[in-house]
Amino acid sequence: MKWKNIRDEYPDCWILLEAIEAHSDQEKRVVDKLAVLDKFNNSEIGLLVEFKEGEKTFDNYMNLKFYLEDNLNKDVDLVIKDALKEELKADILGSAKYAQA
Repeated sequence: MKWKNIRDEYPDCWILLEAIEAHSDQEKRVVDKLAVLDKFNNSEIGLLVEFKEGEKTFDNYMNLKFYLEDNLNKDVDLVIKDALKEELKADILGSAKYAQA
């Protein structure tokens, strides 16, 4: 599923996405594949993210957070996948709809 398809399917709500695959391009992170985890009809945005091994750094986290906030014009709460509580992980990951950016 492409980003356009996600927006077409969820036109009037916020969505919780997981970045499944990403790569670096000239010092910028590019998301290649997304998963829709949940949808919300309010103004809060929460995103579940997963970084590749060795790339889970404070700088990468903050750069992604600022990038998303600038592009969405909203505050974004990023949750790292590894930090999910075990009792919530199966529900969240089981309801994911995967998409490509």
